[in-house]
Amino acid sequence: MPILIMFPRLSSWKTGYSMLGLGDVAIPGMLLSYLLRWDLLNHQRVRWGYYWFAMIGYCIGLFMAMAAVIIMELGQPV
Repeated sequence: MPILIMFPRLSSWKTGYSMLGLGDVAIPGMLLSYLLRWDLLNHQRVRWGYYWFAMIGYCIGLFMAMAAVIIMELGQPV
């Protein structure tokens, strides 16, 4: 079952919607929750465990994906 989150574009709300799919939200979210649990079970400090490095990488990846959509004006490559 495909899941799609749609929200109005911030720059021009009359022209359409921006979309986030399952691969953008749910799958990285499962990885982040797994890494947080791994850090807690291995008695590592959450600050220096895998969780924060993965969270920073996830945020950078989302930022780059949004930048690519804005630059190319396409959600998917043709």
